[in-house]
Amino acid sequence: SQAAKEFARSQEAFRAGDISTSIEHLRKAIRRYPDYLEAHNNLGVRYMALNQYDNALEEFQRAVALDPESPKAQLNLSLALSTLRRPAEAEAPARRAVELEPDSVAAHYALGQILAVEGKDAREALAHSRKAVERFPRARLVVARVLAQQGAIAEAVAELRLYLDSGSPENRQQVEAWIEGLSKGAPPEH
Repeated sequence: SQAAKEFARSQEAFRAGDISTSIEHLRKAIRRYPDYLEAHNNLGVRYMALNQYDNALEEFQRAVALDPESPKAQLNLSLALSTLRRPAEAEAPARRAVELEPDSVAAHYALGQILAVEGKDAREALAHSRKAVERFPRARLVVARVLAQQGAIAEAVAELRLYLDSGSPENRQQVEAWIEGLSKGAPPEH
């Protein structure tokens, strides 16, 4: 169908780094076939890449409305809500993504991060975040924060050191300062 052709053109443009053209093709695909789940989901991803989070949220909501059983759509909805600093709303789709795809490291990472931000069930936040540390080294920052808040300073520092050893960690200086602060008894917030 024409919608599938537009979708394929969108993928080609995206691989070439042309997000705007990718978006145009996805919009054409959706005009031709309004219930095109993958087109809505990918359009949301493109909007996220352009920091157009409200537009992304709308597309992910449409994708979830089309198929509530899509773990990818649920996860992306959760990520958009988290990015918009709406963790209380982001929790349900993150939980649903984990239920639908229990082996999804990305879903566990998202849920662990959301629970930590909300200050909910530290044990559960740790469990989900720990499942993600190998693929998403930043999950170690979530683990370290929760551990530090629980008073497990040595464990938190160990997680931070593992994060620093993970390759090319972002915010190296901030993390090093955090380690130094924890070692000197500073509050555990990061």
